[in-house]
Amino acid sequence: MRIQAPRPLTVLEIMPGGTDGMSLDLMRRDRAADPGINELLIVASLQAAHKLGITRVSLVEDPKEPLSYDSEWIVLIDDCVDGVTGTPDDVFTELKLGMADMGGMDMSDTGGTEGMDMGDSASSDGMAKKFRLMGAASKLLGGDAGDVKYPHHLVNGRVATDPDVHTGKPGERVRLRIINAGSDTAYRVALGDHRLTLTHTDGFPVRHQDVDAPLVGVGERYDVLVTLGDGVFPLVALAEGKNANALALLPTGSGSVPKATVRPKELDGMIMTASQLRAADDVRLESAKTDVTHQIKLTGNMMK
Repeated sequence: MRIQAPRPLTVLEIMPGGTDGMSLDLMRRDRAADPGINELLIVASLQAAHKLGITRVSLVEDPKEPLSYDSEWIVLIDDCVDGVTGTPDDVFTELKLGMADMGGMDMSDTGGTEGMDMGDSASSDGMAKKFRLMGAASKLLGGDAGDVKYPHHLVNGRVATDPDVHTGKPGERVRLRIINAGSDTAYRVALGDHRLTLTHTDGFPVRHQDVDAPLVGVGERYDVLVTLGDGVFPLVALAEGKNANALALLPTGSGSVPKATVRPKELDGMIMTASQLRAADDVRLESAKTDVTHQIKLTGNMMK
């Protein structure tokens, strides 16, 4: 890994505004304990991460891979604000203002299914709101679906109007390795006119489950098997509760190119979350007596 630095560094340092002209080579050797797909992140300032574009995928192959497939496709999904409407630090600054400056807005009639765009409207303190998304809700997520309005949702770094393309063949069995690298968005992920077989979550095998679309939370990874049909198919990552989507294309033959806003019927079919899956028998932990029990209440209420 190479990091740019204006001076010799003994530890990895990334400071706001200090990333330009820096140079550092790092090497670390580890034995991979488990196969699977992982997201590599460097934790730094939001602005430093924005400058470096440091989201990478680490794939650890299983030397005794039990699955059979013809090819694989890494699908990295992200919610993107970088440099379009502002920077991540700009977003964070606005969000730190909290809800107190919303002027007692009544949200009771917003319906709770799609986020309400705050645009550049002024709050009670006269400050324009560029990044806040109000009313984004999802029953699948238990209520709140996010707080940030993103100008773009990406698949493999590309916007829906200029999508990433993975070319396949009819009858080919493909392993999709899906990663949600977003910060504030869960995605329903569907391949038009196909059913998906979930095989792994977060790198570990689960009992195989056929679904129309998994709901992939922030930081989650799913491995999926699919047998391809004949045509041009949209792979759509629908931003849950936000009325927006990311798009990639999977052509296996001739056909019309789907629109950037396409919504495959599978997005409203059988949706499954990680909590509904069960670990495969060969990785299931043995039952054991509980030593200590701690109660943690996740109220979902910022006032508690």
